[in-house]
Amino acid sequence: MLSSSKEAKNGINLGKGRFTVMMHVFGQSNGNGSCEIIDVEEFMKGIEIYVATKSLFDNFGNESRTPMQRIGSIYNVEVPLECIEEVCGIRVFMNSELVGGGQIILNQNSASGIRLFMTTDGRIFDIKYLEGPTLSDWMTLANITQEALLAEPYVFVPEDKSLYKSWMAVRDDEMKSLWPRFYAKCTSQHQIPADMSGWVDNNLKSYFASQCVLPYAINAKEYCGVTVDEPPMGAYSFLDSIDYSADVFLLSDMMLSSRRKLLEGILVYPCGGLEKIGETTVAEWQKTIGDKLSPAIKVCPKLLLDLLAGMSYVRQIDNNEPLTETQKKNIAAGFTDDIGKIVLARNERLSGKKSE
Repeated sequence: MLSSSKEAKNGINLGKGRFTVMMHVFGQSNGNGSCEIIDVEEFMKGIEIYVATKSLFDNFGNESRTPMQRIGSIYNVEVPLECIEEVCGIRVFMNSELVGGGQIILNQNSASGIRLFMTTDGRIFDIKYLEGPTLSDWMTLANITQEALLAEPYVFVPEDKSLYKSWMAVRDDEMKSLWPRFYAKCTSQHQIPADMSGWVDNNLKSYFASQCVLPYAINAKEYCGVTVDEPPMGAYSFLDSIDYSADVFLLSDMMLSSRRKLLEGILVYPCGGLEKIGETTVAEWQKTIGDKLSPAIKVCPKLLLDLLAGMSYVRQIDNNEPLTETQKKNIAAGFTDDIGKIVLARNERLSGKKSE
């Protein structure tokens, strides 16, 4: 397991991040070397900008959008965040149609902003970030993420089906062939920006684990037509190479959703799946799960155990099964950060839907 000796700057803490967009609008060329004359204020009435956030437990396609408030050509917003620092999205609409966007990193302890350059036909031709990664960095990340999402099954299963006679042979092939092949497919044409390398590398490793390492038996049957026994927990030792520190693991690309996939995969796949938390206390369940995972993850970090407990509750909620009163009490007493509040809020939304 990777760890950091430095005190973590990030963490799970409900709060708000401040964000500003400064719009610059340009008219289209009229063909004789000059541009059209535009009424900027009238044009801006049709422009709506939102900041998109993804919960710790959200999957691909899930996001919440907070509208920005406009004064002239400047948009401002305070965005609800679950982490001190997290990756968020920008969504720009013109006359109710999505015309573009991107990603940003928001921090509860400091304001962020961009300059957005747009033509009157709705084309966003530049974004200047006032701090942090540049537009080029974010475009590179988008290309890397696209490569990961489009990865063919061959990068997740051995070419030689006979390897499935031994789970150790399969794992050896995954580490020596499949993981390097997958990583190269994602990054060989798109070099990860230096300031992003830690958490983007970890996103790719988490995604690979969720698609290749964890669904061992399912992949064997689906892609190779081979029925195999579930291997022992030690077969999942690749999980120990993932960095679960708050400063790395809590930053997750909006599109890849690698964190949710990994957490859910750990609960569902190893040794036929780990037991649901049910009405067991958080501490008791985490002790049991930490012991069971120890052949794969030598020392299970508290953050990972907290997120796994939260994910177990969320899977129940997402299955339209509200939390029991005992579970609510266990959640209120079981977490030292705000994971419990996030889970309880998700349950309240389910209860609200059921009462409609």
